[in-house]
Amino acid sequence: MHVSTPQSWRGGERQLFLLCSELLASDVEQHVLCPTGSVLSERLHPFSDQISIHQSKKKRGGVDLGYARALARICKQHDIQLVHAHDSHAHTAAVMAADLLRNKASIVVSRRVDFPVGSSSISRHKYNDRSVKAIICVSDAIKDIVKQSLPNCKALITTVHSGVDLNRFNDVAKRDLHTEFGIPEGRSIVTNTSALEGHKDYPTFIRTIDTMISRGVKVHGLIFGEGSLKDELQHLVNVLGIKDWITFAGFRADILPYLHSSDVMLFPSKMEGLGTAVLDAFGVGLLVVATRAGGIPEMVVDGESGCLVDVGDFKAAADVLERVLRKKDMRAQIVEGARSKLEDFSASNTAHGTEEVYRTIISKNT
Repeated sequence: MHVSTPQSWRGGERQLFLLCSELLASDVEQHVLCPTGSVLSERLHPFSDQISIHQSKKKRGGVDLGYARALARICKQHDIQLVHAHDSHAHTAAVMAADLLRNKASIVVSRRVDFPVGSSSISRHKYNDRSVKAIICVSDAIKDIVKQSLPNCKALITTVHSGVDLNRFNDVAKRDLHTEFGIPEGRSIVTNTSALEGHKDYPTFIRTIDTMISRGVKVHGLIFGEGSLKDELQHLVNVLGIKDWITFAGFRADILPYLHSSDVMLFPSKMEGLGTAVLDAFGVGLLVVATRAGGIPEMVVDGESGCLVDVGDFKAAADVLERVLRKKDMRAQIVEGARSKLEDFSASNTAHGTEEVYRTIISKNT
């Protein structure tokens, strides 16, 4: 049983949806526990004849015994042997069900964030609990961080890269972004599709655009996404006097046509488990300039499948953007390298690697 606690739809929920979809081709019986009315439950509904979807009341905080009870009850009713916790609160609920309610299912934990495991006794117990049989990291960078945090768990830690559905990139249409967003002709469009949150480091994105404008480069920043920092970021744009050069376009459910119609992606995250938005750019042939953060360099090989700069270095980012926008042959060569790299990050590869983890655990339990 997959366990997910967010109501919203972000990268982790997208990865869970893809995993469920890909595992339909195997003989893995799947159940999903998620909050009532969550986006994930709605997205999975068309598969309800193949995947058992269990909905529980919205989780109340990080520790919710009611959610743990629901988890344990479903496991008992359906003789579930393995629980895959896809987020931190799901992990807590699974361990509570094992420790307090004697749920016998083994636990697999997904780790998607590139910062150390918390030092509190609760955090340490969650990972060292005897019911946890595997910790799946979405990048080697995260795996190394987790191994340093949890030296007693090294044998349980493995990498299965997040992936994307390669079929999504077939026949992606283009849009006239200059007309749609009132962008003057002649400006190259620099795009980002991340949520407007701190670790995505949009101030560096904005300062990169500002630097290029000050150099006389005709560019326009196009930001797709929503988040808690929207007002703060718009204020920064106004303070810098570049509100006519950056557009906050809001969230788009189908982002691929917008990526396909842009000139380059600037992805300046300070922290990033992997960053599958980069893979979306690869899939539509959009060159990526990104930071050396988390698992990003496992996708973006500098000069081969994209370009890398140091975190927060907006001047270097501006230098690289100017160069790739000016040199079309260089851009085309790197884009071709990105298409080849994308093959390593398919959703089918993710599902295959995850299923291997499942079967290894089950075989040890029998």
